[in-house]
Amino acid sequence: EQPHFANVYWDSARIVIDEFSTMFINAPQYPKIAKLKKIVGLSPSYQIPTCESLGLKLKVESGMDEFLSKVEYPPGLKNKSLSGSISYSFVVNANGKIESFQLASRRTSLGIEEAFEAVFDQLQFRPLAVENPPAKIRCEVEFPIRK
Repeated sequence: EQPHFANVYWDSARIVIDEFSTMFINAPQYPKIAKLKKIVGLSPSYQIPTCESLGLKLKVESGMDEFLSKVEYPPGLKNKSLSGSISYSFVVNANGKIESFQLASRRTSLGIEEAFEAVFDQLQFRPLAVENPPAKIRCEVEFPIRK
């Protein structure tokens, strides 16, 4: 007989499982979480919609250039020429406030990620420009590395 996973505690567990599976896709525990997700019957109603699925793109409220001007790269990179980009996956609410984030690109040993993450508390996205926006949405944003 299959266990019945229906009460407020299992609903809370489903939300946490879904949040983990959307934010920590590179975590070593991901395969176990994916299996658990199937076992507890995580329905689509618990899934956070993505920018891609809604045809949206997050835009920095003050503008990308303004945000990038706040990023202070590590002193060890002072005389180095850098180019490229860094990507993060964000969960934001309908007003564009960040609820959580995770590095989506590969981590470097240069301290670039820490430089960006140090100013994420100053990062605000524009409110979602759709009719009946979801309570929260998961989107990937690519930041150019400008030094």
